[in-house]
Order: sequence, then C-alpha cells, then structure tokens
Amino acid sequence: MIELAVYGEPVPAGRPRFTRQGHAFDPKRSRDYKKLVSEAAALQYHGELLHGIPLKVDVKVYRHVQSSVSKVERAKRLSGKHRPIVKP
Repeated sequence: MIELAVYGEPVPAGRPRFTRQGHAFDPKRSRDYKKLVSEAAALQYHGELLHGIPLKVDVKVYRHVQSSVSKVERAKRLSGKHRPIVKP
C-alpha cells in the first residue's frame, strides 16, 4: 500500500477556460494546487510507475473549521461530534 500526504487547504477544480483559438487552460488557483499535489507525490513516492494494474484510492480531506459558524457549532466540529458534509 502506498500512502501520500498533501498538506494545505484543498482547492476544488475550477472550470477550464478557453482562448479564442480553442486552447483550454485551468484557472491559476486550480493549476497551482495541481502542481502542489504533483510535487508532494514526487517527493514521497520513488517507486516505478503503476501501469496496467487496478487501483483503489481512498482520499481523506481535513479542512479547518470556518470562522463563520456559531460558537456552539464550532465547539461541536472541534470535538468531532459534527462533521459538515458540504461542497467547498
């Protein structure tokens, strides 16, 4: 089993944009996060590339508690009693 850790606030993938010539590109924020993930994987994994084998991927995402929630809700989230399940 291979485990990789990427530290930093997760960024949702932005919608690709297109130039007048039809060339597609990622928004800067998405592009920077993809680069961060790629660099973290390159630093942590030194084995050979995985070609032609089935993969199973488990992703665990940890986000900070937003400052816009009430004190009661913040206490619940910090204690682990409530885990918000919303899109970022």
